[in-house]
Amino acid sequence: MDHTNPPHQNQPQNPYLSFELEMFREYLRQNQQTFNMNVAGMLASLAIATVGSFAIFHGKAIEGTFTTTAGTGGLALCCKRSQESSRESAKKLEKLLKELKSASKS
Repeated sequence: MDHTNPPHQNQPQNPYLSFELEMFREYLRQNQQTFNMNVAGMLASLAIATVGSFAIFHGKAIEGTFTTTAGTGGLALCCKRSQESSRESAKKLEKLLKELKSASKS
């Protein structure tokens, strides 16, 4: 059970507004989880690239080059995925809000 937002605090009386507030909370929770996963991926990729750099400096050029390239590529993919997921989440939220507003007018 989520104890961060007790149901009796800060809840609007209008059921539509209450539902919209819950949607925003879920949106924020999902974005926070996505951000955390992307940061973990970036840190792992950065660590791999760093290991590759050390390998290059210690005379293992081929292994270091491949390791650094893999780490840098992973970092680029994590950044791209982070941007895509942010845009995707915003579009989904906008679509859902439009549907709710049109349903409430009907």
